[in-house]
Amino acid sequence: MKYQLVLQWPLHKISYEKLIEIEDLLAEGLHADHEVDGHDFGSGEANIFLLTDNPTSCWDEIWHILEAHELASSMRAAYRLMTDDEYVILWPKTLSQFKVI
Repeated sequence: MKYQLVLQWPLHKISYEKLIEIEDLLAEGLHADHEVDGHDFGSGEANIFLLTDNPTSCWDEIWHILEAHELASSMRAAYRLMTDDEYVILWPKTLSQFKVI
């Protein structure tokens, strides 16, 4: 797959258990064209990594699954080509920088 999509939360907003809960929801709910590729938890942030060939379609599915979730409002999302370090921000629209530590 050509793109990595990252969902991210500040650690003070999410517990490890909630991160795993969200990861499981996505693994069960996303179309087979998108793959949950794991997570990390530490260094001030929690991330869920997804692989896809169509990041906007993947994001639409993610939002449909998570929009009513209690942690949706504190989530950040962006994607990058697997061969690039520059992220394209998806959420929130007002976010100006995105990086994975």
